Amino acid sequence: MSSTSTNFLNSKKRRIFVSGSGAFYAKSEDGKKIYKPKAMFRSTASGSMRRIAAHNAVPNAIKSKKFRMSKRKAPGSPKRRVAKKNIMVFSPGGTLYKSMRAMMARKRTKKSKSPKKMGTLTPLSM
Repeated sequence: MSSTSTNFLNSKKRRIFVSGSGAFYAKSEDGKKIYKPKAMFRSTASGSMRRIAAHNAVPNAIKSKKFRMSKRKAPGSPKRRVAKKNIMVFSPGGTLYKSMRAMMARKRTKKSKSPKKMGTLTPLSM
């Protein structure tokens, strides 16, 4: 099985290779294989190096975290609902809260938790 080079380079501008089994690696200064490299540059047809951008097609195995797409949110899916930030809520007592959520959270913390009931101790029979 032979390894082939890719058009990607790691942060130290060392070429990233793909082994016959599909594993990505780069070679260190000593010539040893370094597995799981992250692509930071790509080489163009003219031979120059360009920094990786979010729109570049890079395999997920060597893609940097900041460019990786999360599995939960597919592109084009609806955005999560964001709470309005400029809502002012007055409680019946007259306290001002920035949002309804803040008021509800404050009520939850004010509620006192009932202490756990301790079981009655019975003497051991001997």
